[in-house]
Amino acid sequence: MIQNQVYVFLWSIVTGGLLALIFDFFRAARKCGKDNLLIVCLQDVLYLIIAAFVIIMSSFITNDGDLRGYMFFGYLLGVIFYLLLFSRIILNVLSGIFRMLHNMVKALSALLKKLISKANFKRNKLQNEKT
Repeated sequence: MIQNQVYVFLWSIVTGGLLALIFDFFRAARKCGKDNLLIVCLQDVLYLIIAAFVIIMSSFITNDGDLRGYMFFGYLLGVIFYLLLFSRIILNVLSGIFRMLHNMVKALSALLKKLISKANFKRNKLQNEKT
């Protein structure tokens, strides 16, 4: 009995770390974009849905769906351990990746606009020659 509770508690610590890692994805995305209140609210709601799903699935996998107080303490410990040990490094890496992706999308968008502009210019030039 106690062996199972220790297993569930340790799994709760891991789950708390996973929840903090998922939150770092949202934090890194916020660093790259502008602070739009609607987007921030949507991200928060999405995170809450994901966190609830992860916690429910974790409880079903480890404890037949029973939620116990020590599990929430484990989640909290996992978040604290993650924030103290890994968050700064992971956040910097994710921010760099998101910044690079953002710059790539901006460059592709600018290239696409330029190509469309040239195509429109040639189309207009052909139409003017026909008339």
